[in-house]
Amino acid sequence: MTKSAPGVKPTQSGAPAPIVRAAPGQTATPVPTDSAPRPIHLTVAKPVAKAPAQTTAQTPTPDGTPATAPKPKPVPKATPVPGPDGNPLPVSRPKPAIPKPAAPIVNADSSITPPAAKPVSKPVTKPAAPKPLTPKAPPVPTTAPGTAPIAINRNVILLDASHGGGDAGSHLSDQVAEKDVTLALAFKLRSLLTARGFTVVMTRDSDAAQSIPGTPLTLDDRAGIANRARPVACLLLHATGSGEGVHLYSSELDPLPAEPTVNPWLTAQAAWIPASQALVNQLGTALTRTRLPLVQSRASIRPVDSLTCPAVVLELAPESSGNLGSLTDDGYQKRVADAVAASLIFWQNQAQAPVRLVPLPPPPSAAPVPSPAASPAEAQP
Repeated sequence: MTKSAPGVKPTQSGAPAPIVRAAPGQTATPVPTDSAPRPIHLTVAKPVAKAPAQTTAQTPTPDGTPATAPKPKPVPKATPVPGPDGNPLPVSRPKPAIPKPAAPIVNADSSITPPAAKPVSKPVTKPAAPKPLTPKAPPVPTTAPGTAPIAINRNVILLDASHGGGDAGSHLSDQVAEKDVTLALAFKLRSLLTARGFTVVMTRDSDAAQSIPGTPLTLDDRAGIANRARPVACLLLHATGSGEGVHLYSSELDPLPAEPTVNPWLTAQAAWIPASQALVNQLGTALTRTRLPLVQSRASIRPVDSLTCPAVVLELAPESSGNLGSLTDDGYQKRVADAVAASLIFWQNQAQAPVRLVPLPPPPSAAPVPSPAASPAEAQP
């Protein structure tokens, strides 16, 4: 039999009952259990550590004793200075410095607006007296001549029906002369061009070509009429029995970049060659659209070399090779005239006239310097 501790009652299983410790002044009551003994859990309170008191570290001296802080020296009082009357003079003490306000710190995202700067007054200065103007020397003219534009009448067309009167031109057949074919074609062109708003100038409008009654027109007379009219296009009409279709010619002269100051009569067309060749291309395009045979070339047929305008020689050939009767056919002539008149409508605003060289004025001559007047003594012998 198992013995239990004094004052502890055994359990039914023979094991002693656990003891519950009580606080001082209380009785511990055993808790009866019928099971195995349970462990006793005790809670022990840990002591709270106190923070060490802060002490002021003192620097030891060489002999090991702590050093003491130096005491502030007393400010000596000002000794009064006696004045002339025996009274002490007032002591001037320095004024305390007034601290300046610190400038505000402005961040990038701050909305503080800096104070506006005060306007700085500038000293008023009197304007300087104007300097006397000295005459400048005239510019020295250059040796290169100047240029001037040449005006043309864009609403004027000149038609020169070649030959006329006693000059029959080529005999195209036994009954047909060149002067008759060219005049008939000129009339058809004039009718179509007038209907389109052009002013048509003709060197002749009848069989006779006379400048004055009884005097036939010369080639130079025809060129003079054209040059005075300043037309946008000069058409010199001819006819031939060889070939077929329409033949267009421009002058064979070498082109010049500008019309010279003194324009030679026999080469006056040189400055207009680019414009004349452009007119040939314009007329050729229109004639090709009407399915007419076309020949474009260059030939110096008088008076084309003496004309100062876009000039083209238009030579009418048979509609087909050997068909001389077509030269007098109204239908064939009208087809040619319709194509030419329609082309001149576009040419009216495309024509470009060359420039004319203009001589520069002579440089101004130096004014004579007057000689000083002679004195009466010098005037006597």
